[in-house]
Amino acid sequence: MSNHQLSEQLKEETAAREEAQRILAQRDELLAQKDCLIASLTARIKWLEDNLFGVKSEKNVILPPAATSQLDVFGPQEEATAEEAKEESKDAVAPRVRRPKPRQPIPANLPRRRVVHDLPEAEKSCSCCGNPKTMIGEDVSEKLEIVPAQFTVTQHVRPRYACNCCKNSGISQAPLPAFPIQRAAAAPSLLAYLLLAKYADHMPLCRLERLFERHGIDMPRSKTSAWMMEIAALLRPLHELMIRRVTGRSAVIGADETPIKMLDPASGKHRTKQCYLWEYRGDELAPYTVFDFRESRGREGPLKILAEYKGFLQCDAYAVYASLRRKEGLGYTQVGCWAHARRKFVETLAGGDDRARGAIEIIQGLYGIEKKVKDLSNEERQIVRGKESVAVLARLREWLEARLDALPGSPLGKAVGYALDNSAELTVYTTDGRLPIDNNAVERSIRPIAIGRKNWLFAGSERGGEAAAIFFTIIESARRANANLWQYIKDLLHRLPGHPVNRLEELLPDRWQQSQE
Repeated sequence: MSNHQLSEQLKEETAAREEAQRILAQRDELLAQKDCLIASLTARIKWLEDNLFGVKSEKNVILPPAATSQLDVFGPQEEATAEEAKEESKDAVAPRVRRPKPRQPIPANLPRRRVVHDLPEAEKSCSCCGNPKTMIGEDVSEKLEIVPAQFTVTQHVRPRYACNCCKNSGISQAPLPAFPIQRAAAAPSLLAYLLLAKYADHMPLCRLERLFERHGIDMPRSKTSAWMMEIAALLRPLHELMIRRVTGRSAVIGADETPIKMLDPASGKHRTKQCYLWEYRGDELAPYTVFDFRESRGREGPLKILAEYKGFLQCDAYAVYASLRRKEGLGYTQVGCWAHARRKFVETLAGGDDRARGAIEIIQGLYGIEKKVKDLSNEERQIVRGKESVAVLARLREWLEARLDALPGSPLGKAVGYALDNSAELTVYTTDGRLPIDNNAVERSIRPIAIGRKNWLFAGSERGGEAAAIFFTIIESARRANANLWQYIKDLLHRLPGHPVNRLEELLPDRWQQSQE
């Protein structure tokens, strides 16, 4: 074979080897792209599963991995390597580590009954020398017992006295103590139990009626319902005092409303109409959460409650609040809620629009600053917000204005529109360190009502709705004061019938709790 032929053959083999190497490189790159796509889709599926079946909370929003566009599996793409994609997806879907909570000891204030499991006398002697063994200690295992509710009867006995000599001197007898419902066969403890069972533990009166039947007690719901109305009348002055304190002393009030059904006989048998419980949460100067029952969501309720209020009112963007300032001249300053604004972007992102991710990340920056300043004084908090939060808000506004091309009726368009339309109210919190960034504390107070109405379903009348507002006010305000609900309400019902009106503030939940410490 000539040199020329050898040279040509060598060139052909070199070209074939280079072509094989190129094909192998393309195949490796194609496999890497497939791995990247699989990792991205796996991460997104994991996020969707967590959002569908996991615990839902806006407190720590986990953003979904960005949707990876469909890759061209027939050609090279400039993407991350398979190792990089796996590393990124591993961080994105890392499972939350749940540390087991340590078992809490049984409260020391509960009564104890000792049951000693001792050795027989024959086993208390030493097997070696026969001498009696000495007790060197003991092991105690505590098991929590329960005694079902027991009914007892207290007999209030009042002896009668008369003179055997003077027939006209009359009969002497000690007066009957004052009771919450004077002629009812219900002591304060039973009335407190009924109140808490329905409005704190969400048990309707019909269920309680069956519970009493198991104990042989005839207590129809018509009777217990009438008792609840009389208790509400007894507690009404305390409810009104809390409202005056909240609107007269609070620098910041959080407001919201929640629907509640009420029977409407005018529209037919068993028909209901939608009414509302309005919540007003005072700050630390008036630490009470008060509720007001109204048959509509109109301006009448807040107009009456907030007529003289001059502080900050934090609420959502419901038009009534702004209308009361413009048309009725109410003097409060409206403060926006960032939880409401963020929620719209979270819902947009969950609907598949990845463009909302940018807004959520910026808003999370605002909440990151709030975590940093939560233990600072009001003055220090305001300084930090003025330096850092204001800059983040400016960046968010740039992002929002760059998304004005979103369709107004689309989820993103609505979220952007809400944030821009309420931008003035949403930035007020940076001007005063006393203001929270959102109204979540108010929403937490409303949540028990939403749970309760799934059980007791509706209020029987306007009077029943007003009673519910009074009871929820007492319960939620007592919870804020860390008062024992059972002890507090039982003591209220015991003392209120004979308590002087000019000393009513002694029975406010925070004052009562201080007296117990």
